[in-house]
Amino acid sequence: MLPGCNFEVKHDGFKDLTRLQRTGYSNDWLVCPPGTCNEGKKIEIPIFLNNLEDLIRTTQKIFNQQPRTKFVSSVPELNQLIFIQRSKIFGFPDTIWVQFLILEKGISLAMYSRSNYGYYDFGVNRRRLNTWIEELKKAVK
Repeated sequence: MLPGCNFEVKHDGFKDLTRLQRTGYSNDWLVCPPGTCNEGKKIEIPIFLNNLEDLIRTTQKIFNQQPRTKFVSSVPELNQLIFIQRSKIFGFPDTIWVQFLILEKGISLAMYSRSNYGYYDFGVNRRRLNTWIEELKKAVK
């Protein structure tokens, strides 16, 4: 049995990503459209013209198909989905929050990915969010 497989997920519920204060460790990554969060990397996150409910359903389906990923919760009052993805080799759990933001021109996302164990993630959370955003962009035209 690999060591991380038995690690409990320290999923601590919902977080309003627009008000999130990062941990200060290098084991998390937050991306937001410009002007929507207290902090976070301002990367190009698309603005979708879809219906909110359709976009949430599509996002849940696409992200749940990512390797070793499981949808664990939704927070309707924040238009938020929460996922757990386990690392490939050791099975360590990472938590990913996806919050849909209603903007003037459409709907966009704030996303936060955090390792539940350890202080350094070797860029895994950053790469994960970039990959997931690209997957969503391909699926939603």
